[in-house]
Amino acid sequence: MDYNLNIDTQKAYDRHNFTLWCYNLFELNERLYIEQSISNKLYINENGYLLRSYFVVLWEIIYNGKKFLERQEDKAEKHLYAISKLINELMGTISDDDYFMIKYYRNCASHIFLTSYSVLDEKDIPKDEDSETPFYTKAGKKYYLNYNKILEKVEKVFGSKLGVSEEPRYKNGLISRLYPIIHKYHLEISEIDKKNDKTFNDYILSQIVLKGC
Repeated sequence: MDYNLNIDTQKAYDRHNFTLWCYNLFELNERLYIEQSISNKLYINENGYLLRSYFVVLWEIIYNGKKFLERQEDKAEKHLYAISKLINELMGTISDDDYFMIKYYRNCASHIFLTSYSVLDEKDIPKDEDSETPFYTKAGKKYYLNYNKILEKVEKVFGSKLGVSEEPRYKNGLISRLYPIIHKYHLEISEIDKKNDKTFNDYILSQIVLKGC
C-alpha cells in the first residue's frame, strides 16, 4: 500500500468506503424485510449475522456517517445530499432510547469481550461497582452509566426483564419503523445512479483517477 497518497486522493477513498457502508445498510434492510416476510417470525434473524450486521452498519451511518458528511465540502452532490436526508430522517424517527439501544446492539455485535457491559474487566477482575461507560444522546450530549444502570435502562426500554419476549417485540418494531425510510432512499439513490448511468462507487472511483492515483 502506498502511504504517500495525497490528501485529495485519501478523501476520495474515504468517500468510497463511506458509500460502501451505505449500500451495506440498503442490502441488509431489504434482506431482513424479505426474511421477515417469508418466515413471519417475530424475532427477525434472532441469532444470525444479518441482524447483528444491521445494527453495526446502522450505528456507523447515523453516528460516524453524520460527522463525516458534516466535513464534506460538496454536500450538494446528489448522492451525498440524499444520504444526508436519509440520516436526518432516521434521526427524526428514532428516540433517545432507540439511539441508546442501537449503540448497545452495535457493541454487542462487534466486541468479543463486552467489558463495558460486564461486572469483569479485560483481566477478569471484578470492576468497581461505580465503573461507568459513556453513551450519547441524539443531540450529542455524553453521559455515563455503570453496569447496573445499563441493565436498568435496557430493561426499561423493553418494558420487562432481560431474556423475555418483549425484547424481540422491541427489535422487530424498531426495524419495521426504519425499513420504509431506508428503502425510500435506496430507491432515490438508485434512481440517481440510473440517470447518471453510473453508480456512486463509479463516481468516487472516477474522482480517485482524476486526482492522479
